[in-house]
Amino acid sequence: GNKLTEADMNLLRAWTLKVEERLTDKAFDRFRFAFHNSDLPSIKAAKTRVAFLSGFTPEIYDCCVNSCVCYTGPYADCRQCPHCNEDRFDRSGRPRKHFRYLPLIPRLRTAAANVSYATKMQYRTKHDQSYTPGITTDIFGGTHYRHLKGKQVEIDDRPIPSWFFNDPRDIALGLSTDGFGPHKSRTKT
Repeated sequence: GNKLTEADMNLLRAWTLKVEERLTDKAFDRFRFAFHNSDLPSIKAAKTRVAFLSGFTPEIYDCCVNSCVCYTGPYADCRQCPHCNEDRFDRSGRPRKHFRYLPLIPRLRTAAANVSYATKMQYRTKHDQSYTPGITTDIFGGTHYRHLKGKQVEIDDRPIPSWFFNDPRDIALGLSTDGFGPHKSRTKT
């Protein structure tokens, strides 16, 4: 719908540079002085504006200072980490650490609403049309995907009237856990 203003475009270009180059908030704030003719806002105002423009609102959860647990679900009422016994709150009653989560569904909706991304998301369907049995060029030629494709979905061992990857608009979602320690020992990722 609406076109972004030139000021918003300049802000988003600067914000992209900040994110991609992992610049600190202090470095971003210095842009205003280094490029004095620009209309860049302060880091605080920039964060607020970028959040508004993105349309995403993060969900904020308390988490252990050592990242052992996120205080949600069975840990929602814990005052100490059940793994390392660190306090959840500081002396003034504020959480010691937060985890910011951008919900997946709004991000998928946004991708599907963008013509460029929606086209890229149709890669799976295009790949299926040119698939050669026995040749694996990517995940969609893999045995697990091929096993699931067209299989009826079951929830709690009950079939529902839906089949895996039956509709060209279905999304195959992958999860990468690079750097994530899945076990308590945390010696392997």
